Amino acid sequence: MEKIVDFDDLSELCTATQETDGVWVAVELYGRKYNLRALVYGETSDSVQKFQRNKLRKQMKNLNIRSRGGKVDIDDDGIEDVVNDDGIDAALVRLGGLSRLDGSPLKFGGKNVPVTREGESVDDIYRGILRGTPELSDFILKVARDRAYFLPERKKS
Repeated sequence: MEKIVDFDDLSELCTATQETDGVWVAVELYGRKYNLRALVYGETSDSVQKFQRNKLRKQMKNLNIRSRGGKVDIDDDGIEDVVNDDGIDAALVRLGGLSRLDGSPLKFGGKNVPVTREGESVDDIYRGILRGTPELSDFILKVARDRAYFLPERKKS
């Protein structure tokens, strides 16, 4: 028998605030749980929406679409720029921080990793982590797309 969830207030189903604020999630990679947690922003967060709009603008600009006599001409160099997107930026914009489960900082390549991703110099460290660990990028994207992670009741637990 399917369990029915009862509630008194529809705000218990709202995820928008948590998606913008982000939630700390224990990281599982390669089928294993690690002493690692990630601050992940959801798909409807302000930062992700801004990134998506800017990416679309950049893609349109790079494609350099021209109409000639009813035919559409697309610049081949522009296509290369759009197709060769490594996806790191998509994961990076959804990742707000990394730490151990107890909140203590980590190291990457012998350097300290700031717990939260604030400032552009930090982005280089986080970009290196994501580039070196594609499975982490996949995990971040999966969590960001799963609204259940951002339910208010989950955040309390």
